[in-house]
Amino acid sequence: MQKETCEFVSIVIQWLENLLEDGKEQGAFNFPGKARDQALMTAASLQGAVQLVRATTTSSFDAIMKQIARSVHR
Repeated sequence: MQKETCEFVSIVIQWLENLLEDGKEQGAFNFPGKARDQALMTAASLQGAVQLVRATTTSSFDAIMKQIARSVHR
């Protein structure tokens, strides 16, 4: 199960990296650094948001989602 989970996470990170890279090339996104680094930061933030909302309120999740959006938009 751990192997499959690692493979799934790798696929999601790669998909997100490609999405961010394409968006950056097309001018839809503007973020410093590499798309891979942004993908890792975004995935980690999303995972943290899911865990945090269980102990707080949905407004925490909403705030994190807005911050992620601000981190990639021009």
